[in-house]
Amino acid sequence: MHIPQYAKGSQELWTPRLMRDALVYAIRVLRALPGGGHKTQVGTWDFNDDWGYADEEQNNKQRLRPKASDITHMEVLLIGQGKAKGLINAKVLSYPEHRRTLIRWALWVANGCHSPDGEFETEQEFAWRIRMEEATMKRHRDFAASVMARQANEQEITVWASERQARKRRSRENLQSAGS
Repeated sequence: MHIPQYAKGSQELWTPRLMRDALVYAIRVLRALPGGGHKTQVGTWDFNDDWGYADEEQNNKQRLRPKASDITHMEVLLIGQGKAKGLINAKVLSYPEHRRTLIRWALWVANGCHSPDGEFETEQEFAWRIRMEEATMKRHRDFAASVMARQANEQEITVWASERQARKRRSRENLQSAGS
């Protein structure tokens, strides 16, 4: 069995789950920026392509106050730094359907798992709304996230969120959304 060079060290590696969580948080950070986005936001994907987020964006700006490190992490994933493309616009572009499924899923989660009409929906309902079976949606989402994770590991991008922190943040957000 061949072990890639990047996996031989002692550093923590990106997993598809970590990449999915980081992408959702990056979208929330992007929305929370003044003016509704980043000044260098590229036009290769539009996070409003499926839903209008005017009310949610306003609520998000009141809740989330991104730090400089959050903005840097968002740039690594979504926009890119210097000549490097954001991970969402790099190797995963070779798999457009998988990439689109991951983006739509991340937008849905960043929107609090709500449909465009504001109703809470399950992953199965989300999958049906985007005209996919749930298993296919999850397979496409996870494959795209694994491509991004592999690229991040190859580029030796430091993992900034651990599984534990991501679980803690998700459970806190679920409690907040249940209370609203």
